[in-house]
Amino acid sequence: MPGTINGVGTRYWGRGALQRREARCEHCGRVGPLEDYETRLWFVVLFVPLIPLGRKQILDQCKACTWHRAVPLAAWQEHACAQVAEALAAAGAAPDELEPSLRLVGTLLGLGRRDDARRTVEALAARFPDVARVHGAAAEVHLERGDVAAARPCWRRAADLEPDGATPQARHAQLAAALADLAEGD
Repeated sequence: MPGTINGVGTRYWGRGALQRREARCEHCGRVGPLEDYETRLWFVVLFVPLIPLGRKQILDQCKACTWHRAVPLAAWQEHACAQVAEALAAAGAAPDELEPSLRLVGTLLGLGRRDDARRTVEALAARFPDVARVHGAAAEVHLERGDVAAARPCWRRAADLEPDGATPQARHAQLAAALADLAEGD
């Protein structure tokens, strides 16, 4: 982690492609906003950036304790592109199968590409309107984006499609739908 003593040291400067989500910090254990963003590491004198030391991808920076992971930006982008390309190839090889497409959604979420995950799961919901797992995945995507209101109808639809709760996803959807109903009643 960067740091300075009497204004001399290293600091991050700038934030691009900022994404926030509510989650538990791995370091301090608090639930709160975690941020992913692109930045540049600088050598500073009197807190003035003088020498750029490299571009970084910051992962899961906690607002409470400031703990985070820093990865060279080029390596992160290469990794992300390879993961998405692999998941896309698997989903494209079996377009009528649900599993590869759901793995693609998970890959996109894991890489912080929440808008791409939302678009993908919306397309899946249009193709597989009567599959509870798709609506459960849609609810998870909305939650990752911080949109609880959009997740509620997805939970309800998933619970309605599997009222017997035969799968863990269906039981989770039933519980989430019941909790959403309780929250609306307040």
